[in-house]
Amino acid sequence: MVTEPPNGLKLNLRNTYHKISTTALMECPNEAFPTLVFVLAFFHAVVQERRKYGKIGWNISYDFNESDFSVCMEILKTYLQKSFDLGEGKIPWNSLKYLIGEVSNFKIFYFLSSRWLNDIIMMCFGFVFFPVFTFSHVFPR
Repeated sequence: MVTEPPNGLKLNLRNTYHKISTTALMECPNEAFPTLVFVLAFFHAVVQERRKYGKIGWNISYDFNESDFSVCMEILKTYLQKSFDLGEGKIPWNSLKYLIGEVSNFKIFYFLSSRWLNDIIMMCFGFVFFPVFTFSHVFPR
């Protein structure tokens, strides 16, 4: 049996996020893990939602499914667990963005689709949810 992702970003996000058990969210002791899992679920929902737009969304139809999300969640858990065990307060952003991008880009073979996907990763795991850039030094008061 095949299940299609729900229609709409909100329903897609809810469907992805509600499949995660509470124990899975508590497996990693790093306090950033539940938040980053939500961001990962949002990223996954956006990628799946783009299929609805056909050639405008993706140049070629790609199949993104729950196994991609599960692998990315395991990578996230492993890296945050390692960071927590070493006592580092820093999250390895560059490594996480690269690995999640590689897992997601594995099915993509058209360069423009790959470029778009990497931009979405940078948006989700970068300045939108975790702002590192401020305008205070650009526009002094």
